[in-house]
Amino acid sequence: MPPDTHPTPQPPLALQALKVLDLTRLAPGPYCTMLLADMGADVLVVDDARDVRLPDAPVAQDETSRRRAASDATLRRNKRSLALNLKTHAARELFYRLADQADIVLEGFRPGVVARLGVDYDTLAARNPRLIYCSLSGYGQDGPYAAHVGHDINYLATTGALAASGSDAPGPNGLARPAIPLNVLADFAGGGLMAAFSILTAVVARQQTGQGQNIDIAMSDGVLSLLTAPMAAHFAIGTDLAPRTYVLNGGAPYYDVYPTADDRWFSLGAVEPKFFANFCAVVGREDLLPLQNDPAPSTRAQLHQALTDIFRTKTADEWFALLTQTDVCAAPVLTPAQAATDPHTRARDMILNVPGPTGPMQQIGIAPKLSATPGSVRTAAPAPGRDTDAVLRTLGLDDAAIAAHRESGAVA
Repeated sequence: MPPDTHPTPQPPLALQALKVLDLTRLAPGPYCTMLLADMGADVLVVDDARDVRLPDAPVAQDETSRRRAASDATLRRNKRSLALNLKTHAARELFYRLADQADIVLEGFRPGVVARLGVDYDTLAARNPRLIYCSLSGYGQDGPYAAHVGHDINYLATTGALAASGSDAPGPNGLARPAIPLNVLADFAGGGLMAAFSILTAVVARQQTGQGQNIDIAMSDGVLSLLTAPMAAHFAIGTDLAPRTYVLNGGAPYYDVYPTADDRWFSLGAVEPKFFANFCAVVGREDLLPLQNDPAPSTRAQLHQALTDIFRTKTADEWFALLTQTDVCAAPVLTPAQAATDPHTRARDMILNVPGPTGPMQQIGIAPKLSATPGSVRTAAPAPGRDTDAVLRTLGLDDAAIAAHRESGAVA
């Protein structure tokens, strides 16, 4: 029989009918639209024409620039780029025509900026009532902090998340020094992920009503939402949360990290009595069972010391091999570099090799695993303005008109 020359049919992409205009710059917005693009949405990044680098301009090779380029290569994948100078009348008119055809606009400027540019929700929705418009900012579009600038650490600070994270080492006035996490809580989870969830919620609502709507995402609100469980405990008990006082932030010895024989850290999460009982059985210390839920500080100190002594007797890999033979919630503390090569990470396709400007490069894969409509990485990140001409031609502009707009500085 002749070989089958028919290509394997590709599964459909769940969001391929959605057209998104992305006006954002910093990580939370591009992460949101990366999630949408990975699932098939047609995301057109509207870059600033004034920032487009000339083809022969030198590329910075310092560590910060290379780190930023690697991040952009992931966050901009599966997208196209149009470069406009929205401070010009001509560029705004082009943007209006694109917004007339769009399903979603995402912006991440400080409150009031889009109104001054003339690309705010009211302006665009008057032309396209089905438009879903999402504003993503640190403190939201209203409230006493709305005009404040900030970054992830500041949003964690104002929501209590930072004060409740850290060690028990005292700082000034006896307060524990907060531990500063990576910028994943506010920027990516409270911001980008919350925005993606809200946008798709609005898409479902539009299917019912036929109307778009305005979405106000504050990263500080998102962090407070992520604090639902510990804040519920605070409301119930009436005491404030501080580092190593809550069960799930190091206040309980059975939910903590311990040094091992090879000077690594190992995590134990034996919250439920059955898991702690399994751990005690494996290490031959059933005498520790009565200590698990005794809240007395002296008892907790006794249990913590016992567990410290136990974990010092084996290496992290030895503990992992031993404790995973039965039901014990335990794992070695991996660095990001170690996690990237971990067999489970690889088996879950969470590290991908994708095309890059100088060859294949590694990127984080797609977390949701959908059986019928899985996401995919289909195209590499576009250079700013790469698709300007192609996009403008879809609006009916010919080469002469495009050249005139470029000459005027409206596009790049």
